[in-house]
Amino acid sequence: MTCRAEQNNRVRICVTLDSGHGKFSAEAVRAARQKIQALGEGQGFRGWQMMIRFEQTAGKHLEAGRYQAGVVAHHQLLREHPDQPIRHVQFAQVV
Repeated sequence: MTCRAEQNNRVRICVTLDSGHGKFSAEAVRAARQKIQALGEGQGFRGWQMMIRFEQTAGKHLEAGRYQAGVVAHHQLLREHPDQPIRHVQFAQVV
């Protein structure tokens, strides 16, 4: 996790997670909430605006111009989730 202060009293917090199967335990959510509250020095996060963005490693390879790695990563996702139509569409778009 990285944090940095920005203009207009904003704080940017970047967290990189391997969500595994894509589900978070109640304990993991509680721990994240406690860390966010600690950043507000006990004031909580009622007035905070949070944006959560999920990025796929495969897509990051393509954005960086690593096309072969992107194709391989999308193919791996397709092999892992052959019953998900979106994986077929993503792989076809990459190829």
